[in-house]
Amino acid sequence: MFLVVFLKILPLLLAILLGYCAGWLRVFPKPVDAVDTLNRYALYFGFPLLIFEGFCRPALKLSSNVGFYAFHALIAALLILVIVIMGGLFSSLRQVRGNLVLGTLFGNVAYLGIPMCSLLLGKSYLGLISLSVALQVFFAMLLGPLCLLLWGEEGQEETWRTLLLKLFKQPLLWAPILGFTARLLPEAWLYSMAKPLSFFAASAAPVALFLLGLHIWIHQRTLRKIEPSVGALLFCKLLLVPVVIFTIGGGFVSMGWMDLREWQVVQLLSTMPTAITTFSIARDMRQNEGLMAQAILLSTLVALLLLPLMAPWWMQWTGVA
Repeated sequence: MFLVVFLKILPLLLAILLGYCAGWLRVFPKPVDAVDTLNRYALYFGFPLLIFEGFCRPALKLSSNVGFYAFHALIAALLILVIVIMGGLFSSLRQVRGNLVLGTLFGNVAYLGIPMCSLLLGKSYLGLISLSVALQVFFAMLLGPLCLLLWGEEGQEETWRTLLLKLFKQPLLWAPILGFTARLLPEAWLYSMAKPLSFFAASAAPVALFLLGLHIWIHQRTLRKIEPSVGALLFCKLLLVPVVIFTIGGGFVSMGWMDLREWQVVQLLSTMPTAITTFSIARDMRQNEGLMAQAILLSTLVALLLLPLMAPWWMQWTGVA
């Protein structure tokens, strides 16, 4: 079972390794600019088209359970509450509460989560995966920067209007909305749209994983002096989030508010590391970008080491074929 799972995710690991090697071999004169360019392509074109193309598949079945949507809002609220309590208990975390919220809520659910889930769960899950990713990105993009604005250091120039404009310019938010709308069209029309879009959508995962490897190479030097608060963020992202989602999700399933497939999706997405986009957000708002860079790198390395080991056990336990 381990070998089967490892072979499934091997292309993802090789794409990350290729990006790291590109940095090591100095393929790009300015690696930071390369990451920024590739990030913009994946964020504004690749993954939005991948999500939209998934919604356009006529055979795709989306969740009709209200609990599935409420679950994402509840988890975001609970995680923020826990971080607020942690900030009250530990004075050293009070000034980085906004960063903890951003790094905890904003997992790498698009760049790493979508290809990982689609490989392990199968293409039939793509609708639920896309929907869960869109909901998580929505709450992360709204609440993460908002908490940075409320609890961050003084002197940053972000405003409520700026945050709302950034939110509404996020294509990952609009992709599922447009996908829902497109499903009102006849199936023949959906198929004719999905087929050409699949060419561009297929580029999303390789590009994103390549830039993730390049990003790891660029920021590996940040590990020379690890900030103490990084441990708190890793605890929240890699332990607290999966435990909360497993526990609350199990209750939702037993109450009939979510089905097993939906629980499988949110469980697997909960194991993703902190998204690399959080570094750009923190840098733009001048709020502890060094902390975010270390959290991204360490959480990604830990996740990449544990996922191949834990995935076979998880798939057997949850009944994934």
